Amino acid sequence: MGVSLPQGEREYETVRWRFGGINRRDRIDTGEFTDMCGISSEGDYLVTDPPFARSTEISKRYDIPVQVESFDDFQLVLYINEGGALMADMIVPNTSTTTVLVNENNKIGDQKRSVVLFNVCEMEDGNIASAVFKPTILVFPDKKSFPATPTVAEDITAADLGTEYPNLITATSFQGRVFGSDGTRVFASEYNNYAGWNLDTAEESLSSNAWVTTTQTNVRADDIITGVTVYQNHVVVFKRGYMHMIYGTENPFRLVDIGERGAVGIRAYCEVNGILYFASSGGIYAFDGNSVTEMSRNVLTTGEAIGEDTVLCGDARYLYVITGEDSLRYDTTYGVWTRLNLPEMVNVKDASANNSAQHNVHILCDDGAYTPNAEKVCDMEWYAETDLLCLSRMDIRRIKKIQIMGVADTQYGDCEVSVYLLRRGEEFNTDAHKPVAQKMFTAGHGERVFMLRTLIRMFSSVGHRVRIVGKGAVRILGIDMKLSYGGDLYVTE
Repeated sequence: MGVSLPQGEREYETVRWRFGGINRRDRIDTGEFTDMCGISSEGDYLVTDPPFARSTEISKRYDIPVQVESFDDFQLVLYINEGGALMADMIVPNTSTTTVLVNENNKIGDQKRSVVLFNVCEMEDGNIASAVFKPTILVFPDKKSFPATPTVAEDITAADLGTEYPNLITATSFQGRVFGSDGTRVFASEYNNYAGWNLDTAEESLSSNAWVTTTQTNVRADDIITGVTVYQNHVVVFKRGYMHMIYGTENPFRLVDIGERGAVGIRAYCEVNGILYFASSGGIYAFDGNSVTEMSRNVLTTGEAIGEDTVLCGDARYLYVITGEDSLRYDTTYGVWTRLNLPEMVNVKDASANNSAQHNVHILCDDGAYTPNAEKVCDMEWYAETDLLCLSRMDIRRIKKIQIMGVADTQYGDCEVSVYLLRRGEEFNTDAHKPVAQKMFTAGHGERVFMLRTLIRMFSSVGHRVRIVGKGAVRILGIDMKLSYGGDLYVTE
């Protein structure tokens, strides 16, 4: 419906050198992307992410996987065996797996557990010079314990903590004690004794004794406790809609109210780069010790469900968020979101990360475990789609030319880049839309700097979106568009 323009029309040029992350709420002239997957904005360019491929550390496929835990020296996988018992594999690379029978009488099936690593300090005659730390793994609500010795390469049966032990459903380890909750009360074990629960009495009160308190004195905080974790030298207690913090280093401790935001489930919180992130019913939030900030306004739409099975984990830089429908990643350095490029048809059961390095995350699925692997970058397709580029005007415009500058790294295989142009209101369809520009790079030629340039005809609209699709390791440095304005439509669209 465009009209012809006289000769000498004025042409305008717009260049985008810097890029933002995903913004699904504001979709016009934001400088961000309505969606992206397998590629992210880091610094002044877009760069493809290492895709998820089968883990070389966790090579076994479990029929009924439950969850995965990442420790400094090993991976712990909980799963259900053929007889319905809860099992655990302690996995160290290049070492035979240590298998643990955790709970033969497993009554709660594949429900998520709370796994605590506790260091028991043993000394001879109170001599600190002879102190030996023995790491022990505790599993709740099963109330089981076993030594964290993943290199012994033998079968182990976990010990039962006994009926007198509190019925903890979530717990953590802090300053030589186990802090946990049975859903309504908060407990702290005796100092340096995860199995000791001697409480103060009228006749005796010791700083090393165990401690317990209720959490319903505040009627606005009358809810079930979903998680317990450690942050900034304090124990944080999450409810579904509230958050508490425990102050003190010895018995008696003090429970303090923080605010009316909570975590939806037992795996819905983690710490990354000194910030505590948690998934609430209203979105993803960040707690810095003083205030709570919503982080997911642009990436999760209003009313999007965040279920109790939501998993948050983080490595040295990235926060990984896996909900029922989305697998997202947040860059804590640049403050941008992207979508994880997971293999197709995988049912994610759990995820865990180690903060010792970037991209150090394990995702546990029905068909095995997956980790980021840069060498597999040519096996997965990535894409990024801009917002509606109106440039602050509602006039009809014509795209004359598109130029994209980038770098293709052919170290791990072929690279491919395709550019699509979409009008306002169009939804991308691989069958209906044809690329306006396309280029391929064969493997073995190192890094190739390219300028993808094409002239555009017959593409007038009040706004356009650019969609970039590709395979392989590619960096997009800049997008340049040349356009002209003109013509009027005296109809309602």
